Amino acid sequence: MKRILTFSLLAVLATVIFASCSKHDHWDDDDPGNEYAYVDGFYDGYPFCIVQYGIDNTYGIVESKYMEDPLADHDELYGNFSEDIGFHYIKNITQNFRTQMKVRENGIYNSVDANAALNDYCDEYDAAMGYSKKANRILIKNQKNIMRSANTTNTIK
Repeated sequence: MKRILTFSLLAVLATVIFASCSKHDHWDDDDPGNEYAYVDGFYDGYPFCIVQYGIDNTYGIVESKYMEDPLADHDELYGNFSEDIGFHYIKNITQNFRTQMKVRENGIYNSVDANAALNDYCDEYDAAMGYSKKANRILIKNQKNIMRSANTTNTIK
């Protein structure tokens, strides 16, 4: 009887321990640095894309850590887009997943300069990977982004 009770307690204890071990990504929705941005253009096969910020309509270049996390034109992103924090989680609201991104450049005021910056980063990527410069890149770019108003809230779960 003592042996059955011991095994029963061990089974219950193991169940409680293993049931409480679940992997959850940390998401800090209360970070005051979080803002909305929209994918405004990218070249297929490169980890960089142009984003347009919802607060001031300026542009930035972000780099995706994992190129297998697909971004699509006009995806709505939410997170901290500061340049000085390296790779960190950004929420893709449109496709409902989190991916690690790094902001390479901020403060670009027009789409022409943003396209030029994207070309520069892609050229650097080609050189670092030992590729010749790709002359036939096709920019996948949205015609018009509809900005979220600053008063709109969106709950991230």
